[in-house]
Amino acid sequence: MFKPRRLLAGAAVAVACTVIASACDSSPTAVQVGSQRIRQTRVNQYLSEYSGNEAFVKAYESQSQGASTVHGASASTYSSTFVAGVLDSLITSTALHQYLAAHHNLPGPRQIAAARGWESAVQGAYWLGFSPSFRDQMADDFADESQLATVSLKESELQGAVHAASGYLFTLVCVRQVGFTVTDPDGKPDYAASLAEARNATSGGHQLAGGAVTCYSPPRLETQGNPFYSEVVGAKIDQPIAPHRTAFGYQVIEVTHRNPLPFNEQMKKVTSLVAEQQTGNGSNAVLNRVITSARIWLNPQYGTWDPQKGVVPASPKVPSATP
Repeated sequence: MFKPRRLLAGAAVAVACTVIASACDSSPTAVQVGSQRIRQTRVNQYLSEYSGNEAFVKAYESQSQGASTVHGASASTYSSTFVAGVLDSLITSTALHQYLAAHHNLPGPRQIAAARGWESAVQGAYWLGFSPSFRDQMADDFADESQLATVSLKESELQGAVHAASGYLFTLVCVRQVGFTVTDPDGKPDYAASLAEARNATSGGHQLAGGAVTCYSPPRLETQGNPFYSEVVGAKIDQPIAPHRTAFGYQVIEVTHRNPLPFNEQMKKVTSLVAEQQTGNGSNAVLNRVITSARIWLNPQYGTWDPQKGVVPASPKVPSATP
């Protein structure tokens, strides 16, 4: 079945979105999984997260090659195919979370940390386009799914994958930032001279000196936005990054330390799931059984639920109802 975050084969991780229903939400029920109702308000929040992420929308519509769009006939509506995909994700993640809870097998903090690091790595350009709370939810959902992964890769293969994504798989990263500002006779920044100073300070492979060193957890680093975030996760230790222009001249940054996430059993499970999904071998018999056996009701205005096909979109004229 289609899932919005499986949009780029071999690049975007399939992570379903768990919905936490609010007791204060009186909007109509969109879908019910077991005893848990997913309200229309929450579905709208997820649709808004995806549609508001410009990088995601462009990639989604590019890969569909005209077969599907995010928006419907107007910018204030969504296409039925896109809505069906989001509902598929909501249903899948909710059913899986219920299954893991019933079997006392929910992931712990270490596995969620590993899942968050890997999720940020495979989402790439989409990651910062989602809100912080949505990013946290994506990590939780991916950690749930990783509980079903089978560690089949060799130890060396797992270590190689983790090493390749090490810029994202950390608990703390420390960054030196040095500004270079040269002013002209009028006191305005002389960008050419500032750039020359910045390049001279980093020439010959020397480590950066001066400035200030600040350390970041993954969530805190994300608050810095791009290009800083992308530069830091892509940097090697003690190798200055090319100068970038600021309002006052130029700035050079250098990662001085990165505390990696531990290479433990939790990391191995999450890494195995990433490998499965990037190679197209992510089908899981347990997950399929969980979905097909779940008790699911779908508001008819969205269509019908088929355990094999997922949400089958309905005609726009189908009325709303509640269970």
